[in-house]
Amino acid sequence: MLPGQVERRTNDDVRHGKTTLFAALDAATGRVLGECQARYRSVEFLKFLEHIEAKVPEHLDVHLIMDNYVTHKTVLIRRWLIKRPRFHVPFKPTSASCINMVERWFALPSHKQIKRGSHRSVRELVN
Repeated sequence: MLPGQVERRTNDDVRHGKTTLFAALDAATGRVLGECQARYRSVEFLKFLEHIEAKVPEHLDVHLIMDNYVTHKTVLIRRWLIKRPRFHVPFKPTSASCINMVERWFALPSHKQIKRGSHRSVRELVN
């Protein structure tokens, strides 16, 4: 924009709903396990953990590096993790750089498809 020119941008986007993407990145191969849920609560996160458990071979350990959202810290999730010793949750400071690869992975589809896309329904967004 030129100095003194009136801003002409408008915000006419319409939201048709939302979804939550739960995803697990295999750092060694770059493969991603993901699923969309309607909400972002511990119940939905538990469903995703069960999805990971079903997909990852039993002889492999699973190291979960998660953000600091409270959903991951509920009693429901802690009890589930205690019963499954192959799932490890290492200590991660709030500003740890170990999550940068995951954040970068999510940035790609976000910038290339979601922000530039036009989705008329949640189902269309998920697809």
